Amino acid sequence: MKRFCKTFCAIFFFASCTILTLCMTSCKTHVPRGSVEELAAYMMKMNNGLWDGTVASTQDVQAETGFSLEIAKKQVFFFEYNPNLKKGKAKLEYVKKNGYMYILGSKFDAEVNGNYVMIGHGENPKKAQLIQTFKEF
Repeated sequence: MKRFCKTFCAIFFFASCTILTLCMTSCKTHVPRGSVEELAAYMMKMNNGLWDGTVASTQDVQAETGFSLEIAKKQVFFFEYNPNLKKGKAKLEYVKKNGYMYILGSKFDAEVNGNYVMIGHGENPKKAQLIQTFKEF
């Protein structure tokens, strides 16, 4: 009986670990999170976008990093802000609250997801799909 209990506990433990590992792996592939590069790859894959390696200028938007993709023959820009910095946190909160941001006096529709802001999607024919895939990231 003692041997049966040890064997049963060992099998149960390994089965539980296997199931937990599979669940964690499938969750990671279903909902990607992470770097700017991962965001770019995800948005290109989900929206048939093109990226020529161009990094967007971040000076005018006071962002940490940024890039643009061509989706449906229109440029869509993505910027990463640091919420630990006062300016970054303020920018993210402003865009969350208002749904837009100003760049050099021009108003742009904007969406926030975590530390990232997407602009240039407002006039894109794939606007709804862009917003959905951006929010899923």
